Amino acid sequence: VLGYTFSKVDAYQQEVCTVRVKEELTFRKKKFIWQRSHIIHIPLQSFDSIEDSSGSRG
Repeated sequence: VLGYTFSKVDAYQQEVCTVRVKEELTFRKKKFIWQRSHIIHIPLQSFDSIEDSSGSRG
């Protein structure tokens, strides 16, 4: 009887773990997309000034 209940608990824990991992991944994905979209919104002028200050344009 104990073995049976243990296997049920194991299966349940595994399921909960899978759901948590999926949630974590979707959260990271959303966060990553959010960060990407905010990085893109940086005005290009700031990139130009970085290039100019480094002297790569010569």
